[in-house]
Amino acid sequence: TTRVHALNNVNKVLQVLHQNNVDLVNIGGTDIVDGNHKLTLGLLWSLILHWQVKDVMKDIMSELQQTNSEKILLSWVRQSTKSYNEVNVLNFTTSWTNGLAFNALIHKHRPELFSWDKVTKMAPHERLEHAFNIAKNYLGIEKLLDPEDVAVQLPDKKSIIMYLTSLFEVLPQQVTLEDIREVETLPRKYKKECEEDIQYATSEGNCAVLKAEES
Repeated sequence: TTRVHALNNVNKVLQVLHQNNVDLVNIGGTDIVDGNHKLTLGLLWSLILHWQVKDVMKDIMSELQQTNSEKILLSWVRQSTKSYNEVNVLNFTTSWTNGLAFNALIHKHRPELFSWDKVTKMAPHERLEHAFNIAKNYLGIEKLLDPEDVAVQLPDKKSIIMYLTSLFEVLPQQVTLEDIREVETLPRKYKKECEEDIQYATSEGNCAVLKAEES
């Protein structure tokens, strides 16, 4: 039957993915054939993470002997934006909602493109639009995100990681083991709460609990 053929085809694909060490946690052929949207999207993210995100970072991951691409990406972002007092990136969700972090990341490496003072006076939606336009016009980064996707209480983590990976690919990639150790010292308990429970998210896109912990 058509279903049997579909299952055979999907299972062959999953077998190849498994052989290539793609993370296939809780995903089976029947889930895909039966149209399980959540697990299908999860599979697509695993493919993106394995062949795009990690491929972009493979050299620096090898150099630093690190296997966690998210940790490297967060280290790079924090290192790039640490001189901007208004920016404190703690995660891939709430830290990006006000638009300052995207602009700081671009401005750090390409300060000639715009005035930072001008950006700080913008509204969050304007800042996001500004950063995405600058990235498209001057860095060749497609607008994978819209301000409406990010200016919410809890943006989609995977979407932001995808966009940041595109920036990572075209901007200087300065990450040291010291930067990674700094990320490892962040209080994970509060960072996790900050991402998972919107009551911890402030209007400025940072985590009030974590801010208090750091002060």
